[in-house]
Amino acid sequence: MAKITAVSRVEIAALDLEQAAIAWRQNFDLTPLAAATRDEVRLTLGGVEIRLLPGSAPGAAGPASEPGMRALWLEADDVAALAQRLDAAGVARQPIRIEQGRRVLEIDPVAAGNVALFIFDQKG
Repeated sequence: MAKITAVSRVEIAALDLEQAAIAWRQNFDLTPLAAATRDEVRLTLGGVEIRLLPGSAPGAAGPASEPGMRALWLEADDVAALAQRLDAAGVARQPIRIEQGRRVLEIDPVAAGNVALFIFDQKG
């Protein structure tokens, strides 16, 4: 049976990237991997990449300026087998695609609590 093996990346929408980077450094002792840019701030924790991105979280209630989780990237041992299991359970998804040498399965955000969910394996 296919299974999720690791959290790879978490994407978090931030209203102000500079302030978010300061907060993550001061509050959680996580230092950005490179200087913050207008497009993103990258942090790492235990091998998991945390990306702070401008904008709002998908499905956020209220105005388009809501911060929050934007996307979650999970690694699996076999995306094709997992896709079959999700199909049998009636979970909406996109077709498997190849991206950066990986097979990527995109799950309907409604099925993942209004968070963009991507599951990949290294078999691409």
